[in-house]
Amino acid sequence: MKALAYAAMDTQASEAVGGPRVRIPFICAANERRPGGDWEIGRVGYEEKLCRRSNLSATLNTPWPNSPELNNYPIPSQGGILSDVVVVCRGPHDRYDRLDSWFDLPVVSVPPTRWPKLKNNGHKYSFAEEREMTRDKLRGAL
Repeated sequence: MKALAYAAMDTQASEAVGGPRVRIPFICAANERRPGGDWEIGRVGYEEKLCRRSNLSATLNTPWPNSPELNNYPIPSQGGILSDVVVVCRGPHDRYDRLDSWFDLPVVSVPPTRWPKLKNNGHKYSFAEEREMTRDKLRGAL
């Protein structure tokens, strides 16, 4: 995760002059029906891998304090979930070793456009509506 290394360098530079820590959010393709998707049974998507390395599943499952919502699921097609502090405590998915030092990062979980029709060997959307839906999802996450 090069973004984490860049954030660490930016944080050091910021803190050296009395500024705050730099936090770069991770935009994660999310299962719209279940927190963490099928992370407990070994699926290998980004969300599932991050759930096995962190507390992401717990943060997805828990609405913000004082929220009128009782549950974050299902995620609306144009919605997402901000998990402001996801603590990563295990290494990459090849072994999931415990990390000596833990770190946290914000994660924005957004359900992807499901099975969009593509053309030109998968390089372009066939339908403008699906392209716009994907753009709207990314804009919302940003």
